[in-house]
Amino acid sequence: MLPEVRLNSLRICDGPNGSRDITVPKPNGVLRILCLGASTTGNSIEENGQFHSYPIHLEGILAERFPDKVVEVVNGGVGGRTSAEILVDYALNLIDIQPDMVVIYHAYNDLGPSLTPNFVSDYSHARKNLGETYHLFRWGAKFPSLPSALYTHLVESLFAGNIRYNLISAISRAEPDLSTSFQGTATYRRNLEHIIAISQARGIKVVLSSFSHFFYPGIENSAVHKKYAEGLALKNAATRELADAYGLPYADAVLLIPQDMENYVDFVHFTPQGMHRLATAIADEVVPLVNALQRDKAHKTSGATGNA
Repeated sequence: MLPEVRLNSLRICDGPNGSRDITVPKPNGVLRILCLGASTTGNSIEENGQFHSYPIHLEGILAERFPDKVVEVVNGGVGGRTSAEILVDYALNLIDIQPDMVVIYHAYNDLGPSLTPNFVSDYSHARKNLGETYHLFRWGAKFPSLPSALYTHLVESLFAGNIRYNLISAISRAEPDLSTSFQGTATYRRNLEHIIAISQARGIKVVLSSFSHFFYPGIENSAVHKKYAEGLALKNAATRELADAYGLPYADAVLLIPQDMENYVDFVHFTPQGMHRLATAIADEVVPLVNALQRDKAHKTSGATGNA
């Protein structure tokens, strides 16, 4: 029986069961790759006695391609996060694990704030502190669970209900307005550009990817999903522009992952097969960078020996 998935000392879910601690300072000889994103990065699925996430698959692929090297892929994805929250956590926390490379697969969670009225570039118009609504969870927890849909609906409408399913709504200030245009594409681009700039200032390689989605049967005519697909196209265009502007590797997941039920469990989240396809697409961009890092290290070593 598999152990329960849990967080590690960095408050992220990394490794086969989520509890793998990341050694800092980074041990000599370890090449560390950090995957940044939200639930499409952080989510783990158990199937046939194994946990799956795209970072787990990426680590396995790179282990096969570099059998003589220790390559550690760290899952830095946290569900529900926007690019603003990813940027802050990277700058103040995750960068301290000394990654050699950062992979960014993200876009979806910035769509809601981009459609929320009174747009502000720090997303304060769309997010609020959990402390403002925490009392609702406390009151809701006092009501027993009963096998009644009406009862459950009333409790969750009046109070916060199940924190697992209502946390995002509990910290949201307003509902996205589907009748408006997307206002946050420039902000999304800026946030990713800051991650790139911070990384390059530290000599950290960056790999970008487009964000893929799937109109699974039953949502083809959904106004929400159609609108969000438009937003993803804008975000992907901004990501591609950054890759071109900075000369960064770009994995085009939209083109490389077939749009079918074999690869997706919903509009944006992957099955284990889809996770493997995403990991393979990203690995194809990562491998040349790993080779370049090895060459640079060998050159520095030979240069130091020559000077001696």
